[in-house]
Amino acid sequence: MPEAPPPASQATSDELAALYLRDRDTPCPKCNYNRRDGTTSTCPECATELVLVGTNSMLVPKYDKLAKAGLLIGTLLALSKVAVKSYTTAFPLLRIGLSGDIGYIFNDDQVSLYYLVSICTYLLWVVLFVIVLRRWLIARQGKTISSKKIIAPLMAMLLLTACEPLFFTFARIHFIY
Repeated sequence: MPEAPPPASQATSDELAALYLRDRDTPCPKCNYNRRDGTTSTCPECATELVLVGTNSMLVPKYDKLAKAGLLIGTLLALSKVAVKSYTTAFPLLRIGLSGDIGYIFNDDQVSLYYLVSICTYLLWVVLFVIVLRRWLIARQGKTISSKKIIAPLMAMLLLTACEPLFFTFARIHFIY
């Protein structure tokens, strides 16, 4: 029976803190002392212990600017899509509804399906705008935000941008055949 390999050596909290603080501006959570290039896990000013939790899935300071920029671009993209959808979908529907000609939409199946797809994509863009805006505001305040919470809405926006023409193509093809 082969022997079990010896356990891997575990790094001490001081070694982990030294690796984390190397070339990184990190304030002490209690006294705000800059811990850059610190070699111990305790703050030299107030003796507060620096605890590293989940650094592999959390946004590290080095990527803060990139994450904020990505969320800001996502927020602006979603806002522009909401504005365009408002102009092309919501306002015409409102105008038709106010004129009392709402039967026009429900009498023509192709127009009904087109507006149904338009309203659904409009609502999806509004929801994505709210989600990305809230996460951008959280990141802007300097709070830690997981990378999943940054990537998920941006990927949803990318997917919706890619699939939106397919939805409208389906709505048109559905009535040709």
